[in-house]
Amino acid sequence: TNAFLNSAGKQNLPIYSMICGAIIKLIGNLALIEKIGIVGAPLSTMLCYLVASGINIFFVVKYVGSLPDILDVFLKPFISTIISVGVAAVFFEHPAHAHPES
Repeated sequence: TNAFLNSAGKQNLPIYSMICGAIIKLIGNLALIEKIGIVGAPLSTMLCYLVASGINIFFVVKYVGSLPDILDVFLKPFISTIISVGVAAVFFEHPAHAHPES
């Protein structure tokens, strides 16, 4: 979506969307890590990118007039994030470096 906005002469809009995403990530990290532990970090990251992408999509439709391919923009990164969160949850629930018996 950044390339679409850049080609439309709206180079600053992706910066604003990333600032909004960073604020969401900071608030998400503070809230989620406190509530659910380290698994909250990738969830906060997912929210950050969803917000930033959503803002970019809004501006692409507004200034370019068409939507990019939803599969490439949202679905693939979303599936990747869900897999990452799942893997992190498994490793933190059942760590390979369990404490040895004394």
